[in-house]
Amino acid sequence: MNKGVICLFFKNSDFNIVPKAFNSWKEYVVRRRRVREASRFVLNSMHHPLQGWFNRWKYNASDAQK
Repeated sequence: MNKGVICLFFKNSDFNIVPKAFNSWKEYVVRRRRVREASRFVLNSMHHPLQGWFNRWKYNASDAQK
């Protein structure tokens, strides 16, 4: 397996798409991890014990301004 991967990277041929595919896959994995962390942060903040009190304060303050 290692020999095949090394051959794909260092063989002198017109098959240059494999490194680009690996780079795009790595970028996809990084992007997916960032989205997962952001969604976890949002879900955790929605289920925070003080979320109800925050919503009451937020929406009462906006209603009072109107």
